[in-house]
Amino acid sequence: MPVKDVPAHLATLDSIFHNLGYGVPMNPSRLESNRRNVLASLIFIGSIAGVFFVVAQVARRRRKGLHRRFTSRPGAHPSTAIAVTDCDAMLQYLLNQSCRCGKRFDLDNQSLHEETLVYDGNRITAFRIRCVSCNSERDAYFRENQKAELSV
Repeated sequence: MPVKDVPAHLATLDSIFHNLGYGVPMNPSRLESNRRNVLASLIFIGSIAGVFFVVAQVARRRRKGLHRRFTSRPGAHPSTAIAVTDCDAMLQYLLNQSCRCGKRFDLDNQSLHEETLVYDGNRITAFRIRCVSCNSERDAYFRENQKAELSV
């Protein structure tokens, strides 16, 4: 081959080489887009799970609060009267009680209103005490350990 035809021959070889096959270019932006979609899906699923968890916790606390609100605490109703043996135990219990406002009941400076009744065959003693701080009243019921006898 003459030297003067070498550049044309190399150009022909390059043309043949480029036409023998084809290349598939990788699309890096599409791969990155797929990764972002997977990450967004995981974040979405995690958010939904978090919302369900929070809703379940709120519902549990509301049920607990309603149960506490509508369930009588010991001594607040004749059916939940506190079992005691004598009047000293009743007074000792009353001395340790606090009002809803957080202040202790001042039993030294007030007269206790006491009533005795029979509830479900038991002698119940009820005290009404008043809070001097917030002026609210509270009843406390006590059941003596012995069965009450009704005489007709």
